[in-house]
Amino acid sequence: MIEPAIRAEGNIRIVETVKKGDRIAISLWGKGKTILKIDKDRLGLRGNRFQVKDIVTGEVLLPDGKTYWEGNDLSKGIEIEVKEENRPYVVAVGKEEDLVAFKGIVSPAVFRGMKKYEEVEHPEVPTDEELGIIKKKKPGEIKVGIYEKGYVAKLFLEILKEEKDIKPVLLPEIKPGLLKLCDVVIIMTSPQGIDENKAKIIRDYVINGGGVFLRHDAVGYRKCVPVFPEIGEGIGNPLSKECRVVASHPVTKGLKIGEVFEHSYADHIQIEPGPKGKVLVREEDYYQKAAVVVVGEVGKGKVVLNGMCTGLKSPRGSYQPEEKTRPVGAEWKIFINSLRWLGNKEK
Repeated sequence: MIEPAIRAEGNIRIVETVKKGDRIAISLWGKGKTILKIDKDRLGLRGNRFQVKDIVTGEVLLPDGKTYWEGNDLSKGIEIEVKEENRPYVVAVGKEEDLVAFKGIVSPAVFRGMKKYEEVEHPEVPTDEELGIIKKKKPGEIKVGIYEKGYVAKLFLEILKEEKDIKPVLLPEIKPGLLKLCDVVIIMTSPQGIDENKAKIIRDYVINGGGVFLRHDAVGYRKCVPVFPEIGEGIGNPLSKECRVVASHPVTKGLKIGEVFEHSYADHIQIEPGPKGKVLVREEDYYQKAAVVVVGEVGKGKVVLNGMCTGLKSPRGSYQPEEKTRPVGAEWKIFINSLRWLGNKEK
């Protein structure tokens, strides 16, 4: 299996990576130790002398016995330890002259003693007008709420505005009062993940007749608890791009059983289907042939678990370079068909 160009080994995970010229910034999340391994050649970083800096504090990280990092040093790994709970940590790698401007935002002392973390949502609940959701919708129109903290949420908002039968809006929070305003809710991977509290809110929404589209990690993998284990939950994320349609369903409308297609991102989340889950798509170019798209009904509502990372693109076998992209082909059909099936209240 081809390793990604950037990987963290340990208790800390990579949240986001941004590359500009011969500089790269890597946002990390978690507490503990990690070895951050970087393949400069695959990332296209020119030169062989680099500086590594925590741009939040301005601290320069040095390899043993040296004042700079060589390419081989980066590939062997940068040792990083985050001692404080939920401390923001952003590593920049580049030539020393290119990182001069990053002098730090705060002193490391600011984070000492940070032990407790509480996620604070916006206390106010926006009105229907503020959200752009109109109670008196047009006949056949589907109100789709997109969780704003999910990756590529704004991209989906712009794309769905082009569909005449769909009225998309960004949802700033996962709260019962906001979800109930929508026919369908899209929830994607986010830095916060999905905890037990959010999972209960989402489940209650579906049980009472809502439709939910869970994408990539949100199907129940890593920081996202399984919201609908009776439909399925995530079990792995191999570097695999090819999938095969294995069942006929409104979600696979326009695709033939047996049709093989390639999705845009380097990996997908494998799904272990539950007793109420119907498998529609399986991976094709990975030996397990695990499920990638699973659908089902819970209470009065419907659920689509889609392990693809629709909306993001990266090369085969690598997570970098990563960029936002409009879904096309079979991946787009599955996405848009899912929203229409979820929004159709007829069983």
